[in-house]
Amino acid sequence: MASLKPHLSNQPLLRSHILDAARAIVVRQGFDALSMRKLADVVGYSPASLYLHFAGRDTIAHTLSVEGHAMLLAALHACDSIAAPVSG
Repeated sequence: MASLKPHLSNQPLLRSHILDAARAIVVRQGFDALSMRKLADVVGYSPASLYLHFAGRDTIAHTLSVEGHAMLLAALHACDSIAAPVSG
């Protein structure tokens, strides 16, 4: 029977899955609630296997922050083309 877990050789997909799960934990419970053990439970791997993709919890938190800032910057750049209101 095939495993339902993503295969480790598909690392970009697994890395994305780990980050999505971490983001969900942080959004619901805050950065303090993020732990490798809790994250491993959510993605269905052992905590040790997460270290194949990230150096640790702080690296995951940093990656989430960088991605969040990039998304915010993209959203703000989308507003660059909006004309300033005309005052009358």
